[in-house]
Amino acid sequence: MIFKDVGTGGGARVRVFGKWWAVATTVVLVGGCGSPQPPAVAPTFDVPPALTKLYDLSAFFLKPCDLVPPAVSQRVGFDGKPHFHYSEPDRADCTWEGGQGVRLVLTLFDGVDRVAEEFGQPGRWLYLVAAEVRGQPAVVASHENDPPATGCSVVVRVAERQSVQAELSVYPADPTFPVCAKARVVAESVVEQLGS
Repeated sequence: MIFKDVGTGGGARVRVFGKWWAVATTVVLVGGCGSPQPPAVAPTFDVPPALTKLYDLSAFFLKPCDLVPPAVSQRVGFDGKPHFHYSEPDRADCTWEGGQGVRLVLTLFDGVDRVAEEFGQPGRWLYLVAAEVRGQPAVVASHENDPPATGCSVVVRVAERQSVQAELSVYPADPTFPVCAKARVVAESVVEQLGS
């Protein structure tokens, strides 16, 4: 595999999968002037990156909220208790609602590799970056351009076919609210809890 580490500031590392990046160029004529738009980048790969550790989510499918301690939820802006609102054999969700339209949803997935799935849908996201969360392969995704102002998801592969997703949103949009950084704090806490 060919990796290129790219510093993103703040101590975060992003891995770019050099061997698997494909560039799709779209030329759009604007107003008849014939000026091409910048190319759209569609990240894809055919072999997911290797896991550094294998974790098992099965013990948390009936209690996903336990993966985010109160100190962490308070750190990202949530004082209230979370709501466990959905569970199926292959998925469990936990939601925190904060003041001023802030919402966090933690989702556990079993039987699917959400990291590979997100990269397999390049048109779904305007912002899609390969990342690492505590050594585990991950993606950071948003329906907005960089930097996202209303929502961001951090999806982490924790086993061959298990993933966790921390999705943070704020409405109305607030460009000063670091949705991706806060979603990443939650994802890091989840991986740390799985390892303890």
